[in-house]
Formats: sequence, C-alpha cells, structure tokens
Amino acid sequence: MLRAVFLRRLWNPVAQTVLNPHLFSNARHLTGLTPGLNADPAATESVLKESLPPPSTFVDALKEMKPNHEDWSRPALMPFDDLVFFHTELLWDQTAGPMMFGVTKANNSVCVRITDYPSSSDPELKQLTRSMTWLKIPATKYARLVNPERLSHCQLELIVRWSDVESQPLEDPPPLRVLSFDLECLGRDNVFPQPEIDPVIQISNVVSILGDPAPPFIRNVFTLGTCSDIAGASVISFDDEAALLQHWSEFVQQIDPDLIIGYNISGFDLPYLLGRAKALQLSRFAFLGRVIGTETARARMGKYTSSRGSTRSWQDIPLPGRLQLDLMHYVRWEAGPTAKQGLSLNAVASRVLGEQKEDVHFTAIRGLQTGSADTRRQLAVYCLKDAYLPLRLLEVLGCVAQYTKQAHEKGIQFNSVLPDYDDTRMKDGGAHIAEERGVSISDKIPNPPGK
Repeated sequence: MLRAVFLRRLWNPVAQTVLNPHLFSNARHLTGLTPGLNADPAATESVLKESLPPPSTFVDALKEMKPNHEDWSRPALMPFDDLVFFHTELLWDQTAGPMMFGVTKANNSVCVRITDYPSSSDPELKQLTRSMTWLKIPATKYARLVNPERLSHCQLELIVRWSDVESQPLEDPPPLRVLSFDLECLGRDNVFPQPEIDPVIQISNVVSILGDPAPPFIRNVFTLGTCSDIAGASVISFDDEAALLQHWSEFVQQIDPDLIIGYNISGFDLPYLLGRAKALQLSRFAFLGRVIGTETARARMGKYTSSRGSTRSWQDIPLPGRLQLDLMHYVRWEAGPTAKQGLSLNAVASRVLGEQKEDVHFTAIRGLQTGSADTRRQLAVYCLKDAYLPLRLLEVLGCVAQYTKQAHEKGIQFNSVLPDYDDTRMKDGGAHIAEERGVSISDKIPNPPGK
C-alpha cells in the first residue's frame, strides 16, 4: 500500500564549494530524434562505415581513472554515540510528522523522525530550520528504529524530541553522495521521442562525493543489447528493456544518493523514465526516493521560452529524501533570460571546462544501437560522458553553494530552488550573483582561466 506523504520543503542544506567566477550561457540537444536506417544488414553496415564517429578520447580518460567500485552500497555503519549529521531535507509525513534526512561524516545516510515539535508559526521552528547545517543528537536522547517501525530506506533511522536536536557550527562540506545520469532512447524518423512508444536503450551513471577531486568511484552504463567492454567502466547489458529499467531503479536505491543531477533531467530524463515505465507497466519502478512506499510522481509542471523563441517545459518530480539539481536549469538561471550564447551541454562544457561531448551525431544513434556490440560500445561511451560532464560542471560552477544561498535568502529549501523561468526573477537573481563575482551578465561570457 502506498504511503501518503505530504511534502513540505521546510529547510535547505549548506554546502561550501568553490565558486568559479564565470557565467555562462541554452538547452540540451536531445539525442532521441534519430532518423532510421535501412533494416537490411548490408545497408546498415555501409552506412555505419560512413557515419561512425572517430575514436573516442573519453575512452582514454576512463582508462586512467582509479579502479571502478563494483560495490554500490554506502560504507557500513560503525558504532557511534552522539549522532552528528548534515541535514539535507525536511519532509512532513501525514502520519509520522517531520522527517529529517541527511548524511553523517562517515557517509552514512540517516533519517531522523521528530516528536514534540513546535507549531509551524513558532519563530523557533523557522529560525532553527533556516539556520541548521550540521546537527547533533546526544547519544542518550534518541531511539534507534528497526523494522517494521522504519519508514525510510536510509541506513540509519532514529526518533528524537525536537528540543534534543542541537545545531552545530559550520564545518567542512558534507560528504554528499552525488549521482549524475543520462539516458538515450531510440526515436523514430523525424519524430521527437515519446515514452509511450520509443524505448530507452542506455542509461549511464557516475557517482562521486561532492568536493572530492578524485574521479567518480562508480562508473557504469546499462545497455539494451550486448555491449563490448569499456576499460574503466562497468557495462551491464539486458536483452529486455523492462529489465533494464527495473534494475536501474534498484541501482538508485542501492547507491542511495543524497543528490541526483544531470543535464535537463527535469525536462527530459526523469519524465521520460517515468513515462516509459508506465507504458511498460513496471509497477515497482517509480520508487526512487527514500521514503518507503512513496511513489515518484510529478508534482507540478512549468514552461519557459528559450532564447531562440521556442517553448520548453520542465517538471518538478520530487524524490523524497534526496536533493536534485538540473545543470541546464542552473546555467540558464545564472546566464539570465537575454543570453544569446548556447546553453546546450556541449556549448557550456566547451566554455566552462574546455571539453566537449563525444563526437557522435544524433543521426548516428540508431545505426550504433542496431549495429553490433562494438557500435553499442561507442554509444555507451558517448552516454557515459554525457553523465560525466554535469558532474564536472557541478563542481566548477559551485552550483550547490549558489542554490543553497538562494534557498537561504528566500527562506525555502534547496529542492525548492527549481526555476519557474520568470524573467524578472532570473535577471535579478543572476545579476546579484554576477555583481558579487565582479562580472556582468551579457552575451560576452568569459572563458575559464587559461582558455
């Protein structure tokens, strides 16, 4: 039975990341619009020889990364007395009341259920929820919950009186576990992909710790159909799309990320995955948050006009207990509504990182997918880099710190800094940050140092 959870986003985290003094400028070029190829094998091979991309440079980068972790779980819980944790989200359960989610210094996920809390109008509640960063609960003040009392998927679940939760001074950045993902789907000729019809063929994933300069410690790609090995990444292949999607959902629960990111994930990837799972009648897929039995579903939908005049949409899809950050939203918000430079992942990565996506044109995707295990490998490397680049951008741009600042100034939670693309709001917000950084929002957006 599904649990009814009323999500009231009451607080936001503070993360201290290095801010990069550059602004950027438009929307991701989705790869699902893929003209078909002749189904004849000989014709397909001929076309592939002409259209296959050059050898990948990201393949070499993957080889040089430290060993890929095959164990997806968080570190095991160790004995502790006082609980010190970083609070990331506060939700309100209709039955259980307030639920705090966060992460300990040892990188364990935690859910703290609150009793005897003040009323929503009490100034103490407002002040404490806005100012808390690291929190401490003395060992003698909490009770540890076990099944069947638990309501979350977190490693640790406690219950405590509100008055026994102590604020801690600001410390180093919390070890937030970050998942960046990307998907590819197989569209039809000159038709934008539709989840009711067009299959998901690959989902790539990279996992890192916020602020850790080391490469992501989990790097894998789920593929539909066989796929040749990729040095430095795990390839997990499926004959059936439904199995691919269900295993990805279970993968998310197993790695238990604090923050999920990507490029245009609220405009395409997450809505598409939910729509595709519904089309395939996967009743166990849409449980991607941390609250047991709470189905992932769209909360609201918004639209905005791009700099080129086209109308685009985004969807607010809460994942209770997890943070979300769409890098495409961030760069558009930071650049402002009048930006003329491209905000595609390729354009932004080129300006900010001096890197580009893999050289695979969207017209080649169908041929790569329907070709062989080797051609699907090329597509998988392309997909992996599309997950890797947002992770790089997250760190270089200091996105977490900037969203946190906005949340503090507006008195909202981190997850509520989901832009509605109001021109005035974007202009004011972007100009405020630009002024602090000593740069101006204009079409002339500076390159990163040394570029």
